[in-house]
Amino acid sequence: MFRRASFRILNFAFCLLLFSCAKKASDPVEAANAFFALLGKGDTHTAYDNASFAFQAQQSYGNFDATVKDLGLAEVGADWTRRVINEKEAALEGEATNKSGKKLPVSVKLVQESGDWKIYSLNAGGHGNITPTENKFSLVGKGAAFTDAFNKDLPTQAEIVALVRESLLKFNEAIQKKSFADFYDYVAVSWQSQLSEKRLQRAFQPFIDAQVNLADVAKVEPVFDQQPQVNSEGLLVANGYFPTQPYRVVFTLKYTYELPKWKLFGIDVNLVK
Repeated sequence: MFRRASFRILNFAFCLLLFSCAKKASDPVEAANAFFALLGKGDTHTAYDNASFAFQAQQSYGNFDATVKDLGLAEVGADWTRRVINEKEAALEGEATNKSGKKLPVSVKLVQESGDWKIYSLNAGGHGNITPTENKFSLVGKGAAFTDAFNKDLPTQAEIVALVRESLLKFNEAIQKKSFADFYDYVAVSWQSQLSEKRLQRAFQPFIDAQVNLADVAKVEPVFDQQPQVNSEGLLVANGYFPTQPYRVVFTLKYTYELPKWKLFGIDVNLVK
C-alpha cells in the first residue's frame, strides 16, 4: 500500500514536470509576447539574454539596445495577425503599439533551443514576407566602421561637450569666412563621399546671408535633450541647445568613428528665440 501510494506521488510529480516543460516549449506566441513585454518594461538586457544564440551572434547588446530605442520598440505591446508554426520554427507577423498609440509593423522568427522557444530574428518597419528579408538587428552589411563604434568606449561627458563645441565653432568659422571649404575638410571622410562642398555651402548659405555669429557657444555650457548615445547605425548622436542670447543655438550633431577619433557625420543647427 505504501509502495503504491509512493509510486502514484512520484508519477504525479513526473506528469507535472512533463506538463510544465511541454507548456513552456509549445507556445512560441507566449515566448514572443514575453520578449516584447521585457522591451515594454525597458529591460532590453534580459530580452537580449533570452534570445537565441544565433540572434545574439548577429549583434552586440549595445547594438540591440540602440536599435530597440531607434525603432521605438521600447514601451510596446504586440498583436499578432499571422502565425506560421511547426515543430522547430515559428514565424509571427503583426503590429507593435507604443504608449502614444503609434503602430509599427513587426515580424519575428523563433526557433527551438534547449527545449524553449527563443527569438531568432526580428524585423520592424514594413509588411511583406513573414520571414524578414532585412533584419535591422544585425551587423551584416554595415561595414567595419559600424562595428568599431560599438567596440569603442563612449566618450566622457566632458569629451562630448568639447566635441560638440568644437564642431559648432568650426561651423561658425565657415559662416564668418563665407566659405565651407575648411569645414568640409573637417567632417568625416565617409560623409564627404555623400555630399559635395558646394552642396554643403548651399545648405547653409542662409546663415551667411543673415550674418549669423555663433561665437558665444564658447562661453556657455550646452544642455542636452537626452544623454548622447550611439544609435543603431553606429553614429554617436548629440542633440540639445546652447542657452546663448538673444537666440538659443539648437543642434543635432552626428559623429562616426574614423580612426583615431569621432568625426562629424551630420549637422542640423537652428536659432530659437
